[in-house]
Order: sequence, then C-alpha cells, then structure tokens
Amino acid sequence: MAASRDRRQFREQLPHLGRGLEVVAAALEAEALLVERFETEMSVIGPMGFSSYFLVVADICQYARDDGQPVIHQLQETRRYIRRVPA
Repeated sequence: MAASRDRRQFREQLPHLGRGLEVVAAALEAEALLVERFETEMSVIGPMGFSSYFLVVADICQYARDDGQPVIHQLQETRRYIRRVPA
C-alpha cells in the first residue's frame, strides 16, 4: 500500500523534475558561455596591462555595496575626486 502511494507520488512529480532538469541544463550552458566570455576578456585585458585598473574598480564597487550606496554613485564620486587630484 505504501509502495503504490510512493509510486503515485513519484509519477505526479515527474513533470516537475523535467522542468528542473531543463533549468539545470540552461544554467550549465550559461556557465559555459560566461567562462568563454571571461577567457576572451582576460586575453585582451591582461596583455594590455589593464588588470590593475579592474582590481581598483572592483574594490570601489565592493566599498560602495558594503556602504549601502549605489555602485554607480560611488564610481561617479571617485571620478570627481580623481579629477581634483593634481597629476
């Protein structure tokens, strides 16, 4: 009796499992595209010497997030500050 109930519940869940597998497959495909894009970007950024720039921008973005500020606002403020600093 319990076995038939388990089989029935399993059959009822099959459509949901199928959708879950589709979501997983889409996520894996998106991850592969992200890795490919990252490798392409790094093949350009690294040789041009912009790695440090991206690290600084990442630090500014993280500071803004931690401070509860919108990231774009913090980048604009940083740009204004850099313009005032004598070269």
